[in-house]
Amino acid sequence: LGRGGLSGVQAVLWPADLPEPPGELPLHHLPPYAHRAFFDPQPRPEPLPESYVLAAGLWEDRSLDLLAAAWSWAQNGLGDEWVLAACELDEAGLERLRLLCREAGLSAAVESVLARAPERHAALFQHAGAVLALGPVLPWADPLLHALACGRPVVAEESAEADARAGPAAYLVPKGDARALGAALITVIVEEENGEQLSQ
Repeated sequence: LGRGGLSGVQAVLWPADLPEPPGELPLHHLPPYAHRAFFDPQPRPEPLPESYVLAAGLWEDRSLDLLAAAWSWAQNGLGDEWVLAACELDEAGLERLRLLCREAGLSAAVESVLARAPERHAALFQHAGAVLALGPVLPWADPLLHALACGRPVVAEESAEADARAGPAAYLVPKGDARALGAALITVIVEEENGEQLSQ
C-alpha cells in the first residue's frame, strides 16, 4: 500500500540536515522543523520530579530491552532520586519495561509520560536532566531534533543520520551498546561541564 501510494508522488518533503534517502523520488529540501513550543519556556511538567531522564523514540521490543539495560547501568551511577520517564509508552510497554528493570535489580521509579499538546511535549524535553533518544532518526517530529531545539544534553545511538543532525551537539555511542548509553547518561548529568557543553 505504501509503495502504491508513492507511485503518484511528485515530491517528498525532506529535511535538509539529513542524508537523502535511497530511491529515485524527487526531493524538496526544507529546513529541519520543530514546533515553536520547543523554543518558548514551558512550566515544569507535573507530576514529574526535578531529577528525571526523558527517554523518547519508537517503542518496540528491541528499544525497550536496550532502554532497560542502559538504565540499569545509568541508575547505579545517578542514584535513586532519578526517575526514568518514557515518552508516549503504552501500558503494555510500561509493564514490560518495569519488568525488565526489576529483573535487572532496579528499584527506582520508571514512568510513562504522555504529551498530547505541543506545549506539554516541549516541557518534558526542556526540564529533563538529559534526553535518551532511541531508535531511528525520523525526518520530522524527531526526539533528537526536539532535544536539540530545547538545548538539552542528548544521548543517542550512532548513525549517519544522527551524526548529520546533531554533529557535536549530542553524545553518540555505538548502536546497541547499553553500557555505553548508560555511561553517557552519567557523563552528561554528573559531569555538569560536559552536559553544559552539549547544551551550548
